[in-house]
Amino acid sequence: MFIDYSKMSKFKNLEIRTFKTSGYPSYVNHWKEYRFKSLIIAEVMKEYSNVWWLDANIRVEKGNLTELLREEIGDFVEKRGIDNTSSMFSFVYTGHSNFPVLFPDLLTYFPTNSIPLLKSEKHGSQLGANAIFFVKTEFTIEILKWWVLCSLDQTCMNPPGAQVSCHFDKDRNNKFAHCFRFDQSVLNLLLLNCFQDHNKYFFKLGFLFSRTS
Repeated sequence: MFIDYSKMSKFKNLEIRTFKTSGYPSYVNHWKEYRFKSLIIAEVMKEYSNVWWLDANIRVEKGNLTELLREEIGDFVEKRGIDNTSSMFSFVYTGHSNFPVLFPDLLTYFPTNSIPLLKSEKHGSQLGANAIFFVKTEFTIEILKWWVLCSLDQTCMNPPGAQVSCHFDKDRNNKFAHCFRFDQSVLNLLLLNCFQDHNKYFFKLGFLFSRTS
């Protein structure tokens, strides 16, 4: 994809960086395995205490994003308490649980607390990794560490036979869809193992974002 950087110079606070893969295993260059996401976030978090990740096809629809996010975090802490509040937040509901898009081989790296939880629409739904907000805390660094280690392992992030095209049953929670969401499946498993409830890291601000493709 060609990017005309000259047209982007009008954005005052924009800095464009090239993700250099020379220091990583060669398979990091297999872009459709999505290993790059956790690695880029980890690199940026060395410099910044708050990090947004938005996929290239995500568009922000509202101008007051920071203000709305601050209000949502305040409500979260007030309702759940600081110890029950994540420092990593997803905004996009996928419409299915974690189970349909989870290759069993991943569980040899990160055993699940509960297969029924992975199938639960109420507490085990998979959330999108296409729009995420990170606050640099000890918890975030711990989760990010395991996400990065999985990205650097050849079969953790890419179990044998893994592919992104899904074949969902009418039941999008209890039946395996023979697909894998790579970085998204791994991150969701790590967070669900910690919190036992996706609602503890899900912000209902999905209306702030739309997909361009």
